[in-house]
Amino acid sequence: MVLSSHKLACKSGLLEQWSSYCVTITWYLWKARCTSVFSNKIVTADSIAELVDKHMDRMQLKVRTGHNSQIAGLPGSSLTQHKWLPPQPGIMKINVDSSFTSTDVNSTIGYLIRTGNQSAHLLATHKDVTLWTMPLWVSTMFHQLGRELADDVLKLPSQVSQFIHAGDKDDDSVGTRWAVLIAGSNGYSNYRHQADVCHAYQIMKKGGLKDENIIVFMYDDIAFNEENPRQGVIINNPRGEDVYAGVPKDYTGNQVTVSNFFAVLLGNKTALTGGSGKVVDSGPDDHIFVYYTDHGGPGVLGMPNNPYLMADDLIDTLKKKHASGTYKSLVFYLEACESGSIFEGLLPEGLNIYATTAANAEESSWGTYCPGEYPFPPPEYETCLGDLYSIAWMEDSDIHNLRTETLKQQYHLVKDRTINQNTAYGSHVMQYGDTDLSKEQLFLYIGSNPANENFSFIEENKLPSFSRAVNQRDADLLHFWHKFKKAPEGSPRKVEAQKQLVEVMTHRLHIDQSVELIGKLLFGIEKGPEVLKVVRPAGQPLVDNWDCLKTMVRTFETHCGSLSQYGMKHMRSIANICNAGISKEQMAEVSAQACTRIPPSSWSSTHQGFSA
Repeated sequence: MVLSSHKLACKSGLLEQWSSYCVTITWYLWKARCTSVFSNKIVTADSIAELVDKHMDRMQLKVRTGHNSQIAGLPGSSLTQHKWLPPQPGIMKINVDSSFTSTDVNSTIGYLIRTGNQSAHLLATHKDVTLWTMPLWVSTMFHQLGRELADDVLKLPSQVSQFIHAGDKDDDSVGTRWAVLIAGSNGYSNYRHQADVCHAYQIMKKGGLKDENIIVFMYDDIAFNEENPRQGVIINNPRGEDVYAGVPKDYTGNQVTVSNFFAVLLGNKTALTGGSGKVVDSGPDDHIFVYYTDHGGPGVLGMPNNPYLMADDLIDTLKKKHASGTYKSLVFYLEACESGSIFEGLLPEGLNIYATTAANAEESSWGTYCPGEYPFPPPEYETCLGDLYSIAWMEDSDIHNLRTETLKQQYHLVKDRTINQNTAYGSHVMQYGDTDLSKEQLFLYIGSNPANENFSFIEENKLPSFSRAVNQRDADLLHFWHKFKKAPEGSPRKVEAQKQLVEVMTHRLHIDQSVELIGKLLFGIEKGPEVLKVVRPAGQPLVDNWDCLKTMVRTFETHCGSLSQYGMKHMRSIANICNAGISKEQMAEVSAQACTRIPPSSWSSTHQGFSA
């Protein structure tokens, strides 16, 4: 819908061979927030060049090449991302992308570019506005932040500035931003989870959040672990930037518990056990961001200290937080296997909560930057550095202006990257809750790094795909295997790695066989496996009676030992036992038959406590 169009008479300037030429500027205003932009005035090429020089340092440009045009010697069909061009007259910093079209109203960059010695092209977009013309001789440009330009050239009235910045709120107008970051595991083989959380902290910090409003849960046994090749340093990608420095140690070691997490989220200091005492002391105008990364299973998330976090308890806590009226909106990013099951059929609309998950309710999530896989970590690392979904949202946040990028845009980028080109090495990112919140800018929740002001999100600005990844549940095996393979023959390290590998494999075999046998004892040899593997239709919760599920887990672990981070995969089987109407007494009887003893290892429930 064209609301205004102005033709400006222009005089010759830079191009002396042209006595006069005309510039046509058309504003397409998709949301009628302002009317006339320009006053009729004469614009000279000299004044435009002066404007370019004056505002060069504040501009990022995007060029659509074509029509046999050339830019600094590049053919019109060339595609170059964020390329700096020589400082020739009329040539500026640009992002050349031949796939861009004038109908892409999601982009927020672009302006004047020179497509030849005697021609120019105007192509600009910002959120709901597309500003462009047909190929020009010379034109002008407007800074994407909507600042007023020189009085002797063109001036954007205040309402245009408001229009261009309509989705961006001042710090004071969004209330307080709160972030709760949880790594739910421990052990060097789970390096990636604490690395993810440390990286997330650095994003929040660069985005302007204060330490008093960032609450970190991490076991803190990685940075100075004897296995860590870079003592005191944690990295989250192969480039090796330290993400550990400066991270607050709010809740570490045995303080990383479900009860402390819930107390922090609810702002309940009296319910805390140890730690810094920081809680989400939020008000009705505040925005909360929660990021949780760990192992998981159907309806459950891991914690380094038992019990694990059950989906119904999390949803109940979120409902309590909403009932207290102490936030405006809450965003929850969740990395775990079967993470969709935490919200599917459980998180209602109307709580002002928007959640995305690394996987749907039935599949694993994936580790990345793993040894032996590409992209691979530095050779001295024998463990995965990050997780596929987590790396996707954080590497996107690292480089873009989050004042302009929306939750929805990030969701789609992360979804595309995490599915990993539809290979077997990826998962389906999901969204739940009040999805209308996805229209909001990420800035409202995690701030934005001022250094990224000129790097706005565009649909074509895809981050590279991962060629390989490792199933979350197999990442520890990968670590122990590489540790064993690299250790010198006959060394204590090789003996230790072999022992760890055998112990983990033995525990897995014990859990798998025990659950399978219990199913056969309850439902018969033929029907047992079928009942245990039933997956409910999409939109339904995992189980009807969550108390039954917790009771059955404790009953199983009493006789067979801890499920552990690997055994969480069997939570659906145990839920199906509840859904089939099996009683606690029946479960106890068959568990005792299936498991005549608890294996004497660190996986024993007597060592770890019950998972539920």
